[in-house]
Amino acid sequence: MTITSLQECVQQAHLTKPMQMAIDFLKTLDPSNPPAEGKIDIDGDTVFAFSQRYDTKEAEDVLYEAHRDYLDIQYLVSGSERMGWTPIDQLDVTQAYDQEDDFLLGKPKAEHAHTPFTAGQVMILHPSDAHAPGINLNGQSQEVRKIVLKVAIGPVA
Repeated sequence: MTITSLQECVQQAHLTKPMQMAIDFLKTLDPSNPPAEGKIDIDGDTVFAFSQRYDTKEAEDVLYEAHRDYLDIQYLVSGSERMGWTPIDQLDVTQAYDQEDDFLLGKPKAEHAHTPFTAGQVMILHPSDAHAPGINLNGQSQEVRKIVLKVAIGPVA
């Protein structure tokens, strides 16, 4: 997992062509006018994004997710949340891997990290990073606007 500012992301991320497309897309965003909610096509199945709006929740109400075929690059447009994190091998799987939608769900087996995630930050999550987005920060629910980019890490079928 990498967490950084959008400005520093270019220097910290290993920039393959798909990663560069994802970062270039983020650099074009106007935080005062984020895209409408839904899927955004960038480069077919290689790079695409979802614009999201949701209210954060209590930690016990959030499941951890993990992916195999795509990296997540999450950019917080507005609001703040905590992101739960645990290594994938420390996850008790509650929903088996869904190959079509590239995710599995679960709960951590042991104590794990919670990282504040605030507007303007970028988080890059790898297949080894089980993560739980959308957890209340400072004990209060708030609305979050987020862009989640999916970057294929292998050949796209």
